[in-house]
Amino acid sequence: MDANPSTSGSVHFTVMFSQEVSGVDAGDFVLTAGGGISGTGIVEVLGSGNSYSVTVNAGAGDGTLRLDLLDNDSIVDTQQFPLGGPGSGNGGFTNGDVYTFDRTAPRMTDSLLADPSPTIADSVRFTVSFSESVTGVDGSDFVLATTGSISGGAAINA
Repeated sequence: MDANPSTSGSVHFTVMFSQEVSGVDAGDFVLTAGGGISGTGIVEVLGSGNSYSVTVNAGAGDGTLRLDLLDNDSIVDTQQFPLGGPGSGNGGFTNGDVYTFDRTAPRMTDSLLADPSPTIADSVRFTVSFSESVTGVDGSDFVLATTGSISGGAAINA
């Protein structure tokens, strides 16, 4: 599995079976997307034995993506016994790992005075809000806009 949450255009799922199988291909899988994810697709299925890697085009948008296994009786063990036993749908799997995609950059949504205005104080404080949780905020992230005769102002603490 790749980094999660992700911003990547493609991700990899590792699929493990309880024993050696063959007949595993893209037609055995379906992607379950949540939120605003769209344009997904299975790119490649590689592996053998009981371990396979499925490469997925993660599409666009924010949300979640899960790889589900559909049992269509094409996957068989070394004795040609189908996954889950004879009959489609009895060997499916829908409880795998979920990737979360956050491709929307945070933005500042509000800047409010934290001190009374007007004021004669040497410094004033602002409370800023962002669209999502952020880290690394400091005074160098802000520029002061002044009017009138105010000069020499600087953001000194975040």
